Amino acid sequence: MKKGPTYQELEQATRFAAWIVVEYGEQYAPIFDRLEAELNKLSPRDRAAQFLKSNPPQTLEGGVKAIR
Repeated sequence: MKKGPTYQELEQATRFAAWIVVEYGEQYAPIFDRLEAELNKLSPRDRAAQFLKSNPPQTLEGGVKAIR
């Protein structure tokens, strides 16, 4: 059973909501605010872990660098 949206899903929805606010007006800002608040509910450690899953560190040669 799925607990809720993933970090990536929240991030994508927040990005889309931000675009809607810019393109169509501030009446849509509450949706953006709610999504942003959901992202911020995650602990900094959880947000950092999710960020690294989506954006792994890279070496100068472009390979993935191991973090220990």
